[in-house]
Amino acid sequence: PIRIGSNVSGRGVFLTARCRADGDVHEVQRYLRVLQLLGDDITTSDNELVFWHTDTEREAVRRLLPHYTHERLIGINLGTTWETKRWRVENFAAVLHQIAQQDPDVKIVLTGSAAERDIAAALHRPETTVNLVGKTTILQLGALIERFVVYLTCDSGPMHIAAAVGTPTVSLFGPTAPARHGPYGNNGHHIVLEKPVSCRPCYKRVCHRKDAPHLCMTEIRTAEVAAALTQFLENRRMNERHPRTAI
Repeated sequence: PIRIGSNVSGRGVFLTARCRADGDVHEVQRYLRVLQLLGDDITTSDNELVFWHTDTEREAVRRLLPHYTHERLIGINLGTTWETKRWRVENFAAVLHQIAQQDPDVKIVLTGSAAERDIAAALHRPETTVNLVGKTTILQLGALIERFVVYLTCDSGPMHIAAAVGTPTVSLFGPTAPARHGPYGNNGHHIVLEKPVSCRPCYKRVCHRKDAPHLCMTEIRTAEVAAALTQFLENRRMNERHPRTAI
């Protein structure tokens, strides 16, 4: 039998065909290299992600947001599976407050899994936020993210969904490397915030620093996150004031 894959962590010995596992190559490119081992005519450049949601999911999202058909929506994803990837709840709260103060017309939509319901409840303010944590399917989440002006997220699955549906992101990276796991595709659509902490990327689910636990994430400041979100909001306002005309 043919066994193909990447030569990661010494696993190449079990494979009949393997490709090298370069640390600075995005995971999408790495998996495309694996497919090339099958002899398929696949290029590893000029590719983009696609998310297969439909009008059915878009209609479901319209029902979830019946009163927000024209407002500018910002999404904030509260979920990530690794403890080391998480940003503090009080940081999200500070960003929510700053954005709401700057632009009262913006609505902030909270997303995440059922595991983040308590966090969402603590952050939810009816006048500024819409709490949809744990209320969508994966496909509906894609349709929801599609409506956002920008999506604030840590390194997570929903971050990649945003890249696939063409929504700009502000993504916060700590223990992982954006060169390998960042939003894939049009980099002009994405702002990655990371800090030059000596121990990163560590790819650890538990932080082993005793002097300053989770330093790679705590060093990301609320002011710079809010500024990045504001940049995308300003771009949207400019486009609304001066829409491009087809030639």
